Amino acid sequence: MRLLHAFASNAIGQVATIGIALATVPLFTSAFGTERYGCYLLLLAFQPYFAIHQLAAARLVTVASAKQELGDDSAPVMLRSILLCGIGLSALFTALFFFAYPWFSARFSGDTAVVPEVGDAWVWAAALILLNTVTLLQNHQLDGLKRFAASNVLTNTGNLLALLLPLAPGLYDGSFDRLVMAIAIARLVQAGIGWCLLPRTPWWRDTGKLMHEWAHHAGQFGWLTLSALCNAAIVTIDRILLGLTYSATALYFYAVPVGVAGRFVVLAAALGRAMGPDFATARHERSVELAREANHAVLATMLLFALPLSFFAYDLLALWVGTAFADQSTPIFRLAMVGLIGMSISQAPSILLHSTGRAQRQVWLQIVEVVPFVAAIYWASGLGLIAVAWVVVLRNVIDGIAHLWLVGLGWRSALRSLLVALSVLALGLAAPRFDIMPVGQQMLMFALLACIALAAIAILFPRTLRFGLAQLRSYVVVPSGKAGQE
Repeated sequence: MRLLHAFASNAIGQVATIGIALATVPLFTSAFGTERYGCYLLLLAFQPYFAIHQLAAARLVTVASAKQELGDDSAPVMLRSILLCGIGLSALFTALFFFAYPWFSARFSGDTAVVPEVGDAWVWAAALILLNTVTLLQNHQLDGLKRFAASNVLTNTGNLLALLLPLAPGLYDGSFDRLVMAIAIARLVQAGIGWCLLPRTPWWRDTGKLMHEWAHHAGQFGWLTLSALCNAAIVTIDRILLGLTYSATALYFYAVPVGVAGRFVVLAAALGRAMGPDFATARHERSVELAREANHAVLATMLLFALPLSFFAYDLLALWVGTAFADQSTPIFRLAMVGLIGMSISQAPSILLHSTGRAQRQVWLQIVEVVPFVAAIYWASGLGLIAVAWVVVLRNVIDGIAHLWLVGLGWRSALRSLLVALSVLALGLAAPRFDIMPVGQQMLMFALLACIALAAIAILFPRTLRFGLAQLRSYVVVPSGKAGQE
């Protein structure tokens, strides 16, 4: 499959995912209230800790599916072993987490505590976590087979059901467990659809080979799992500390803008997902060159995407949820857009490392980051929501640039990435002055900034346009003698 076709399929699917996520916030807020929705956000913040194996299983499933597509005889056994291990570990970790949950929730109490409500819904929450693992592995299996359109349809079908079922008349009775139950049912339907889309897997065959294959990949699985554990602490510690020390409403005003900005990173991840099978099978030099071109394309795209969102942040948030929400969350959202650039920078290098068996490099980077980052978040949580957002932004940008060095892209790519992040930060700091301008002046100022951004892209990324045109030409015009080849 041509790279442009794969990227387009993923990008369209990710845009639909973002649209559903954007619709979820105002609908759930109006239907369940900020306190109840804040509880659900806290449950989502806990999830990575008892699903730390998902990253390893998902990456290896993609690699196994890609090798199976190329006719590798050992790939089917590898695929089955990883699928069984991923689902089994999910069941084990979920059971252990909720077994220890009463002890954990007893450590926190007070008028604003939201932890106990999560524990009250443990049955449906455990089912939701297990089903999330199943659907995630199904999606990555489809990615490895280069069936990106089917993968995105499956994801968005589940997301749409997870949005609509909790709002169905008569299903929600005011309790948190009924909300989680409706979302779990939606994931169950999604898993059933995924089972129908995927080729049948004879789980009971070659048990000895399954164990041997699992032992062969245990080292890589371990590195990826350790990476996921460090990443879980880095990604969720801000929301967990705020959820345990502030009210659910305060968590809502912080987690929603940060979470929505994080959702937009899937646009950058779409290109990484499209390249994952190629990273797993291409030569090292070719993989690095693809990662460099992907980084330039991602930066150019995300710069054009982040600038209008940051410039019109207050108006967009007020239109989306309301002026009270915009008053509280606009500064956080503008900082989160800078963090979005940092997360986008790391997407292609991260998938390259995972697909080529070099996840330990990323793990060592995360080990170096995690302790000072958690300490900084703990310190900033006493200063307020804005201080926490600043710490997260700085970490995201530093981490993204460090990923470029890990895969050997050099200082020029790092400098370009830093300039893009600083430009979005400068706009975010200056944007409050534009909020009070008349509409006509706002539009003129934005047009000027857009022209400057386009000129910057032409200077910083001169090969990006040629790269896109070359991919388009290779997709439209199939060379002689290669018709039908992928």
